[in-house]
Amino acid sequence: SRRADKPLMEIHCAALPDTLLESELFGHEKGTFTGASTQKQGLLEALFIRGFQQLQAMVASANGPDAVARLRAGCVKYREFAIAHPEHYRLMFERMHEIEPTERGMLEAFASFDQLVGNVAAARSLRPLGAGSDVDVAQQIWSALHGAVSLELLGIGFAEDPDAAFEAMLDALLAGMEARAEG
Repeated sequence: SRRADKPLMEIHCAALPDTLLESELFGHEKGTFTGASTQKQGLLEALFIRGFQQLQAMVASANGPDAVARLRAGCVKYREFAIAHPEHYRLMFERMHEIEPTERGMLEAFASFDQLVGNVAAARSLRPLGAGSDVDVAQQIWSALHGAVSLELLGIGFAEDPDAAFEAMLDALLAGMEARAEG
């Protein structure tokens, strides 16, 4: 950011009019109130969109010798993003109903899922993986990842080594999906 090396600016939010604070956080549509001559994206929506862009970039940076290894590495990158940015992750997945994302925000979120679908399709071109369509398999993988990551962020876990536990869960998930596809 341009202000990264500048001092933190404190703002006394209680002194701001409710409508101004709401407009800054959530944005507004053109004509919503006097003076709203254009649509304005809110801060929370901007963070929502930026979060999905960062998640996509992180997953895209996953390496591996083949598409299956890259799918697995992308799952690890998903967890790394959530652990490194827990509040951002919560905003994106647990509090999105409070933001009421615009079409642009939802398109960014869908692009992240489409990235997973593409990774699944590439992996399935090499070996069987799960039953159903690429979207079905991606949904199953995302559900497991999101569940594991959300529990970890809440501090609910019993394994001594969360990294090893996640890796083992991921291996079991992919092995089970491969067995199901072959069975």
